[in-house]
Amino acid sequence: MSDHTPFKRFAQLAALTIGGGVAMTFAMSSTASADEVVVQDADVTNTGVGVANSGGNTAVGNDSQNTAAAGQVAAGGLASNQADVSNESNGSASIETGDATGIGNHSETEVAQKHTGNGGPGLSVVVQDTDVTNAGIGIANSGGNDATGNDSQNAAICGQLAVGFLASNSCDASNSSDGTAAIETGDATGIGNHSKTKVGQDADTGPGAGLAIVLQDSDVLNLGFGLANTGNNDATGNDSNNLGITLQGAFGAFASNNASLKNSSNGKAYTKTGNATGIGNWSDTEVSQDADVDPAALAVVVQNAPVVNAGIGIANSGNNTDVGNSSANVEVVIQVSFGFLASNVADVDSWSDGFAFTATGDATGIGNQSATKVEQNV
Repeated sequence: MSDHTPFKRFAQLAALTIGGGVAMTFAMSSTASADEVVVQDADVTNTGVGVANSGGNTAVGNDSQNTAAAGQVAAGGLASNQADVSNESNGSASIETGDATGIGNHSETEVAQKHTGNGGPGLSVVVQDTDVTNAGIGIANSGGNDATGNDSQNAAICGQLAVGFLASNSCDASNSSDGTAAIETGDATGIGNHSKTKVGQDADTGPGAGLAIVLQDSDVLNLGFGLANTGNNDATGNDSNNLGITLQGAFGAFASNNASLKNSSNGKAYTKTGNATGIGNWSDTEVSQDADVDPAALAVVVQNAPVVNAGIGIANSGNNTDVGNSSANVEVVIQVSFGFLASNVADVDSWSDGFAFTATGDATGIGNQSATKVEQNV
């Protein structure tokens, strides 16, 4: 209920005071002149804050730190070192948002105050007052998005030493990392107060003998807070730490070392949200007050219709976290071969795969959705 201003209080108090004095005078005498005191006041206040943000987006595709190193020493007759060291890192991160709508107060207000006086012996005092206040805060955010495709740290290292007659070292070390992360949101709508208000006050003091005092008051207050968020999204595709190390030493006649190291990591993460709607107060209010007095002596009509609608609506479409393969792969081979026809062979393989999918939507929080109709007739 809205507070009356000092002017309104003064007007009503003056109306009652004048009316009481004239009523006393009218009671003490048989005649009175036709007087009218009419005060009509309408105050409409619409305030609103609408904030829309289409996500706090961060997308990282790869962000790699790759190291491929081979240290080789060959000494002697036909001593040989062969190394094939490879790093391959791939990544894709995609964030697509939209449709974030924040409305703070969407109002349609119609106020009609009408007074028809036709004279007559006595006094007619009409005070009509209308206060309409609509306030709203609407905040919409289409996700706190973070998508990482890969984010790799890859190292493939070969250290080889071959000394002697036909001593040989061979190393094949490989790191391969892949990743895809995609976040798609939208449809975050936060409405703080969506109001339609219609107030009609009508006072008709027709001819008659005596005193008529009509006080009509209508206070409509709509408050709303709407907050919508389509997920606190975090999607990670891969996030790899891959390490392959080979240390080989070959001494003597026909000594041989052979090593093959492989790290392969793959991952997909996908988050799709939407349809988070938070409505704080969606109101439709209609107030009609009608007073038609034809007194023979004294008539006092006081009509009061306060309407208060308040609401908080909060909607969130998930605290989403998608991780498709969060890999840490380590392979270490240490080989030492010396002697007549001594040989070392190592084949070490790591493979990691992953897929994560989250789809949400349709989170609706409504704090007060009202339709109010008040009609008072005298």
